[in-house]
Amino acid sequence: MLTLLPPARENTRIFREKALKSLDRLPPLAPAVGRLLSKLAFRGVDYRELASFVEKDALLCAHILRTVNSAAFARSRTITSVSQAMSLLGINALRRIAVGFTVSNLFSRVKAAPSWSRMRFNLHSGATGILTEALVESMPVENKDGAFVAGMLHDLGRLLIAVGLHEHYETITTMHELSGRPVFECERDIIYVDHAELSSIALTKWGIPENICTAVAYHHDPESTDAPWLAMVVHRADRFVNHLGIAILPAGVVAGDPPSMDIPGYAYDQAAVLQKFEREWKELAEFFQ
Repeated sequence: MLTLLPPARENTRIFREKALKSLDRLPPLAPAVGRLLSKLAFRGVDYRELASFVEKDALLCAHILRTVNSAAFARSRTITSVSQAMSLLGINALRRIAVGFTVSNLFSRVKAAPSWSRMRFNLHSGATGILTEALVESMPVENKDGAFVAGMLHDLGRLLIAVGLHEHYETITTMHELSGRPVFECERDIIYVDHAELSSIALTKWGIPENICTAVAYHHDPESTDAPWLAMVVHRADRFVNHLGIAILPAGVVAGDPPSMDIPGYAYDQAAVLQKFEREWKELAEFFQ
């Protein structure tokens, strides 16, 4: 049972700051995280620069080799060269793996709420990132950069709550399960701030481009921003991935028709996007576990 709390305005500041202090628990890599993610947000990242980063990290190299040799890729022979593995994966898959590795390991050594699942968080984040980018690449928009990073990091605030506010995270989860209300509404009731705002604040602190921060901040309410298209794409991808049962909270595949994937004002081949998502998710899902 929650104890009596101070006025809501003061609570907002207290809980926001307490959740964001979770960022201080990052491993020594932290100063480079923002620069790395900002760089990898761009699809045109230089291959040599990315390869230089990958080759300096033994664990990332191991993950790349494991991915390229997985059953999903069905290689006729084992790949043992990191440079060859990177070449076979291609720049976009390699970029996704580097971002996924960085994000999934940020909080690997900190204590989170008892019901928090790092694996479910990684899988949901990775799937949403892949689907967000697949959608954006199919749409007639000028700036396609940042889609994967926006999708991958849209729920970072939920992790911050699980790390910095253990008891409140469990209360939010229980309220959501009992009431059926969206998680972000339960967060606002319990800690007076939601995970979307916390995610955006954290990404701003890391120096992530503004368009990504805005999309993340409004991914549950894309119509409320002046530039809603990327927020809408993240919103659609997030809901579709949850429908598949790839969710942060324990869930099976949701019965009934899938949620709408229409993006107002933009036409695209939805079947082709879903085929691309299914193919890429099959290849990379193992990596995000």
